[in-house]
Amino acid sequence: MRSIEEDGIWFLPSNPEREVPGRLTFSANESPKLLLLDQLQDIEFDKTIPHRLDFEIINGYLTNGKKVTLCHCYQPIGLKTGIQTSTIHAKYLLVGHHFKALEEISLRGVSLRYKNLEEWVDLRNFQIQWTTNEERNQVKEINVKQTTLDPIELGQLLGFSITLYDKPVELERLRLIKFFGNISRKYLLKSKKILS
Repeated sequence: MRSIEEDGIWFLPSNPEREVPGRLTFSANESPKLLLLDQLQDIEFDKTIPHRLDFEIINGYLTNGKKVTLCHCYQPIGLKTGIQTSTIHAKYLLVGHHFKALEEISLRGVSLRYKNLEEWVDLRNFQIQWTTNEERNQVKEINVKQTTLDPIELGQLLGFSITLYDKPVELERLRLIKFFGNISRKYLLKSKKILS
């Protein structure tokens, strides 16, 4: 997962004219956090001081121009003197689009790709066998067999099911491997003829 630490301009969808500069941080170990140089909205005190302010959505532009939406945000409130900075914590970070309300965010599905995930979940769906010549110093043939496994239900998250699908190796990718394999083999033969 890529970490983020970038500056930007932040605002509430209900008040886009009030832009506040600040820094967005996010990593695999820490949820999204905004460090702002001002308040996104005026804090009104009646007889009590609120413990926190909640924001459904906060929008922003990073310095590279990318749109960002932060969802389910809260700002702890405390008495401060001097410059009124604020720290806002978010549950979700969406890069590439501005949403004005949580109801606008609707996903049909999410696709994730991890390298070497089969080792982590201990999937043994590839078998590789080879044969050698009589001297056993050259490989004559390599056979790779992939058995596509049934989907594995991993659990539920916020009402969504999380399922692990075993995607077979695409035929087009195998054709490319074969094509490049032929090129390198021909190149080796030509270089051997030149050296001989």
